[in-house]
Amino acid sequence: MPDPSYTSLTQDFVRSVCSANEKTQISVILIGSVARSTHASQSDLDLLVVGDQPPRVERHPDRLHVQALTTMQFTERLRAGDDFAGWCVRYGVPLVTSRGWLEIVSSPDAAVWPDWHKKVRHAARRLTLAATLLETGDILAAAEEMLYAVSHTARAILLKNGIFPLSRPEIIAQLRGTGHQHLGKLLQGLSYDEPTKAAMNRNLLYVKRLLVYLDKPVYREFVQLRRRHMLAKKGRLSGLPNAGLERGDFGKFRNSIEAKGS
Repeated sequence: MPDPSYTSLTQDFVRSVCSANEKTQISVILIGSVARSTHASQSDLDLLVVGDQPPRVERHPDRLHVQALTTMQFTERLRAGDDFAGWCVRYGVPLVTSRGWLEIVSSPDAAVWPDWHKKVRHAARRLTLAATLLETGDILAAAEEMLYAVSHTARAILLKNGIFPLSRPEIIAQLRGTGHQHLGKLLQGLSYDEPTKAAMNRNLLYVKRLLVYLDKPVYREFVQLRRRHMLAKKGRLSGLPNAGLERGDFGKFRNSIEAKGS
């Protein structure tokens, strides 16, 4: 194990998930900053469970973040240029290994370079949510979405430059090597500092400009979403039927992003 302090928590989970999947071949992969030994004391423990059938994962402590996928689902994501899947095969630490996982990491799919355009798209969506939450005055929630937006933007820049993004603490250092020191400072500030409305507004403008630089069509998507939201808000205030996005659409939009592993 990369860190003895996580041994008990990890062993309990491994025993639980293996017991719940006795008739299924599964692999349990340690991922994230703990796998890279770059975690902080408050870091969560990130794990991937892959099985030849949908893995059954019992309830676990909140400190554990678990992704469960079938071998086919994981392979499809890897083949499609998903950077999460690419990270797992490159840097994940196997705790339980099945034949299926060994076949995945030795296949040509394991060498597929992730599509950085996808990260730009995810960043624009998160930025839209951050802007919406900022308008409501929910600065903490807006900062959380902004952190995702900046993280996706950073990963897009690194992938575009042929650098595979490592764990979040390491990404800050990696950005310096590409001349994006300010983005690294922004990522660090959002990770550890108390957010303010003024800083959030500056961050919004800065990240938006970066996304325009990286991929202008994604910026147009951002503008269209914002315009639809403003029309919906104006319709509610005037008592008229909503135009564009309904009241719950941004919540559904956020859930759809998270369901895709963004």
